[in-house]
Amino acid sequence: MNYGPTQGPAQPPYNYKKARTGVAFWISIVMGVLLLISVIFNVVSFQPIFHGFRQQDGELVEQTDQHYGDPGACDRIAVITVDGIIVDEDYQTMFGGKVMGPVSFLKAQLLQARQDKNVRAVIIEINSPGGSVTASDTMYHEIVKFKKEKQIPVVVYVGEMAASGGYYIAAPADCIVASPTAITGSIGVMMTLIDVSGALQYLQIEVKPIISKGCDFKDTGSPTKKIGSAEEEYLREIVNRYYDQFVAVVHEGRCEKSKKQLATIADVVHVANGKIYNTQQALKKGLVDREGYFETAYEEAINRAGIASAEVVRYSQQPGGGLPFMFGGNSPVRPGGDINLLKVDAGSLGTLPRSRFLYMWQPGITETD
Repeated sequence: MNYGPTQGPAQPPYNYKKARTGVAFWISIVMGVLLLISVIFNVVSFQPIFHGFRQQDGELVEQTDQHYGDPGACDRIAVITVDGIIVDEDYQTMFGGKVMGPVSFLKAQLLQARQDKNVRAVIIEINSPGGSVTASDTMYHEIVKFKKEKQIPVVVYVGEMAASGGYYIAAPADCIVASPTAITGSIGVMMTLIDVSGALQYLQIEVKPIISKGCDFKDTGSPTKKIGSAEEEYLREIVNRYYDQFVAVVHEGRCEKSKKQLATIADVVHVANGKIYNTQQALKKGLVDREGYFETAYEEAINRAGIASAEVVRYSQQPGGGLPFMFGGNSPVRPGGDINLLKVDAGSLGTLPRSRFLYMWQPGITETD
């Protein structure tokens, strides 16, 4: 009897899942190798760009302003930009580059204008509410030094605001032109002290500094304690000293240009009351010379330089290549373009705000009794 072919021993069912896992594993290996090769290729290919980013970091780029002047002319008018809150700090970008702060940027611009023999006059374009006393005074010093060394006209143009420290650095100019809607003035000094002692007492937190003998004023201005009358008087003396310096700077810069409106220290003190002024008020008080727009400042510059026309050049920072270049961040930049009165810095979240002496218009912060 024929029973058909022998079946043999039973075989386990075919494991489709295991087979699919094996294929996926090898595909992953191949893709990983290809990705690694791609990364290596891109690093090698973009090395010049990253290298360029490091080399160009902080350099200035010169650009011709096509809207004003005579592009291509031999004589030049250099526009120096002062924009934002005046602090003597440089900034790091998220990609490791550096952006010069207002003080460093001003120095770099003045240096470039000083080295260009074709620059016949300078327009300092200011848009600032002021800033720290020391940074403002440093910028003022650099402008005065530039005037003495270069011996060319310096015209200030205020498009939107040159208040407090912004006006401090404008004072030595040969002419100040302000737009019809500009704000200036705010001549004065302030120091804002923060007192969190009440909150610490509520939280039952005690801060007790150990101070060396004879140094009772060592922690003056500390936010963890109420300020005493002796300490307040001591700080007010310093503030008043900076105020006197501000008044002297305005008097020196404006006494001859203000048509006798600011001929004496007393005249300057009369307008140096912390008030801001619009352009029309500032004209009457002798704080500015002309009302107009940028072309008015350009006209003043070429007339004072004794030339018929000039090419207008501007200086900006170039962040260079690398990742900013790849993501469209390679356009020229200027520091302090945004006037932010509250700056969030992750590196300082664990510390209390520090007090500073300020030549600054900062509405919303007033002295209380």
